[in-house]
Amino acid sequence: MPKRGGCSGEDLDREDPRVSEPGRNPGVGTCYLEFGGGRIGKVEVDFLSGPKATGTYHAPSESLRADKELFGSSRRARWFGR
Repeated sequence: MPKRGGCSGEDLDREDPRVSEPGRNPGVGTCYLEFGGGRIGKVEVDFLSGPKATGTYHAPSESLRADKELFGSSRRARWFGR
């Protein structure tokens, strides 16, 4: 797999506790949505564990801003060492 941004998909999979087999993506993801006024919404989707994708929607709130910031900073630290 080609390297992007200093790491590969295999590198990320090894660090993700949801990945039971190296190189296998667990098919889950989180998306944060900005609504303005400091409000953030969140969607968590599982694409592979069932016959169709399922997800959980978290309504916009100011309290999700801290969650989004932690999500971003933890990924930058893990993936890029900063």
